[in-house]
Amino acid sequence: MKFKKLLCLALALVCAFCFAVPVFAESGSEILIDQYQDQLADGTSVIVSVYQTRTVGRASGSVSGHKDVTESTGAWKLTVHGSFTYTGISATCTASSVTYEIYNSSWSCSSASSSRSGNTATATGTFVRSTGNRVNASVSLSCNANGTIY
Repeated sequence: MKFKKLLCLALALVCAFCFAVPVFAESGSEILIDQYQDQLADGTSVIVSVYQTRTVGRASGSVSGHKDVTESTGAWKLTVHGSFTYTGISATCTASSVTYEIYNSSWSCSSASSSRSGNTATATGTFVRSTGNRVNASVSLSCNANGTIY
């Protein structure tokens, strides 16, 4: 009898651990949902990466993520961060911010800003090379009514 109780308790603990760990591991973690190559208006080649905070499927709620535009040789990166609420009927951007990184010392960022409108967060930045080259970059992150970021 005592053996059966211990066996049931051990089995219950194993089941609880197996089912609880994936839920906690996914909660709040960001996942890469899209990546592609694109060109800016001036022809600069960039790699675009879209990340979304993993959420449990809900008809309404909030979600956040970011979209990076990285210069194809890896010289710099511009990122827009956005937070959104969604209802199943519409989505609204509640916050936006911008960050940038410089990976090649011959480049610098002369300006960077962010804005939000409707269901979209946008970041713009101007990157200047020591040779005088100037690149105006812009990246937008949107959310649909079902909480999917694109």
